[in-house]
Amino acid sequence: MSLISRSRFWAVVGVGWLLWGGLYAARLRTVKDGSLGQILHYAYSDAILWAFFTAPVLWLARRIPIVPPHVFSRVTTHVSLAVTISLFHTLLDAMQNRVLSFGSDSPLTIAEFFRFVMPHTFHSNVMICLGIMAIGQALAHYERTGDQRRKVEALRADLAEARLQSLRDQLRPHFLFNSLQTIAALTDGRPKDARRMIQHLSGMLRMSLDSHNTEQVPLREELRLVKLYLEIERVRFGERLQVGEEFDPECLDQKVPPLLLQPLVENAVRHGIGNLPDGGSVTLRAYCEGRQLHLEVEDDGPGFEPSGAESGVGLSSVRRRLQELYGEAHHFQVERCGGRTRVILRLPLSHTAFLGTHP
Repeated sequence: MSLISRSRFWAVVGVGWLLWGGLYAARLRTVKDGSLGQILHYAYSDAILWAFFTAPVLWLARRIPIVPPHVFSRVTTHVSLAVTISLFHTLLDAMQNRVLSFGSDSPLTIAEFFRFVMPHTFHSNVMICLGIMAIGQALAHYERTGDQRRKVEALRADLAEARLQSLRDQLRPHFLFNSLQTIAALTDGRPKDARRMIQHLSGMLRMSLDSHNTEQVPLREELRLVKLYLEIERVRFGERLQVGEEFDPECLDQKVPPLLLQPLVENAVRHGIGNLPDGGSVTLRAYCEGRQLHLEVEDDGPGFEPSGAESGVGLSSVRRRLQELYGEAHHFQVERCGGRTRVILRLPLSHTAFLGTHP
């Protein structure tokens, strides 16, 4: 419970006993002789006494929670404590009555007052004490539930992070292996091109390692990585590979998961352009609309059926990572339109995306 919450709680407790004192005074007015001042003095003295008892009674109730398998023994303990506390309260009430000399010209002794009020107030004092204990139990249950909820959320976030790390670690060797295959194919016949590809690949690996422990990176950084990958593929395809870019400059600082677009572009090049004897084009688009970031990767290759988007390491990993990060707040679609294949992503703007907040 925070400091503000505690202050509010004890303010409510104070107001509650203030109201209880007024109700008690109204009841005494109907059954006991004495001036209004004497009645108010006695009623609020009793209310103040219970107000001082509230904190220790709450503490005892929370220290002895009524939880299985000790329900019966704990209830018995609470009742015993309520009886003991009520006896002590009645004793203090008798002592303050001696001081106040309420309702009599010849004040009763403490023992006489104790015997007099026991039959009239003891049972109500026990009920008041049990009521305070019930509130203490409710507060303890609320705090235990909150602690369990926080533990579950922490475990859920840890699990999501572990899954995301596994997917990222899966993607890195995936594009590294594919790039090394391309370099190996060029080593004998085109050594200069192979060296250029090694330089581009080293840049990719450097950027990939820089984002190793980062959940999100600016879109411009992700696009730099994609451009390095496309430079590697241009060495292999030459003029057969054409690249188009349609970027809204205002979106380039939006945050996206690292290695988000590279697998999509790789898929477009290898399964699209790579199957065309005369090559083709890959177009990248990024723009903001409303509270979403729209990303598209489009190619004019033969493509594949949209249902095939689930196959392969790249696309399946991208889909699962987006599900972990954004839950139902994202959109992932593969479509064929006019002889072109388009992968469409819609993500929440970076200030609304948080890890582990989805159900």
